[in-house]
Amino acid sequence: MNRYPIQFLYAYLAILIWSPLPKASNRDWSQSLLCMLIMGLAMALVAFTTVKNKNPLPQLTLHKWPILLLGIVALWSTIQTLPLPFAVIEVLSPGAASIYDMALLDRFTLSLEPSETLQMAVLSWSLWLFFVMTILLVDTPDRMKTLMHTIVLCGVFQAVYGSFMPPSGLEYGFFHKKEFFLGRATGTFVARAHLAGYLEMCLAVGIGLLVASLSRRHHESWRRKLGHLLDTLLGPKMQLRIFLALMVIALELTRSRMGNTAFFVALPVCGIGMMLIQGKLHRGAARTIVFVIIHGEEGIHFQ
Repeated sequence: MNRYPIQFLYAYLAILIWSPLPKASNRDWSQSLLCMLIMGLAMALVAFTTVKNKNPLPQLTLHKWPILLLGIVALWSTIQTLPLPFAVIEVLSPGAASIYDMALLDRFTLSLEPSETLQMAVLSWSLWLFFVMTILLVDTPDRMKTLMHTIVLCGVFQAVYGSFMPPSGLEYGFFHKKEFFLGRATGTFVARAHLAGYLEMCLAVGIGLLVASLSRRHHESWRRKLGHLLDTLLGPKMQLRIFLALMVIALELTRSRMGNTAFFVALPVCGIGMMLIQGKLHRGAARTIVFVIIHGEEGIHFQ
């Protein structure tokens, strides 16, 4: 398969790393910058595809339904900013029609705040482009592992940064002194719930990496078993376990009730679901789930 050069993947990962840093890119300047970065990379991919005469359609066709459904969401946001006849507004949004009737306006859109909705539409199209680029650029197991490791490292950074700020007394977000949620882990996000949600996603990816790396060989010599044990204790698996523990502790330090509840309910439910689908109990996966839950309890006592 004629894949896109690795430099495009590195640019894609750079955008992924940057996006949560400036308060999750939810300020006007940071959101605009994020959209420009995504669209810039998309245009570079289109130019490369045109020059090299590549055909990405077969690859995109395999994922046509999620691409289509996400595109419909972005399209609907765009439609809400377009001027429409008042009769159409009355049918689609009677509440907006009544407001326009009282305000005696001569320009009608489904959105009562078309400029704000347009901003969200641009963001929606940008995220849609980012999803499409994910399909095109992350197309091998090695690239998928690179993406997953990057997400985990981003989560670890947020966990360490967010956990360090409250006890240090510095209480800074992204180069700006915090005004809200003092004494709570927020990382570079605005609210503790935002960090909790981000850590949940990073933890899901990390747990997936750990489960995928578990050995499924049950009939091995004692030497091979000893080798696997040493690899577990001293190798990348232990490093990944430490990363997961750091993120779980930071999740607890956010003191986000719904964030913690969602994670610690979803973890055993998904684990049990996976075992039911496979039709057998995988001891390594079960140990991983117990490991994460135990460190979550330690995080609670740490608080």
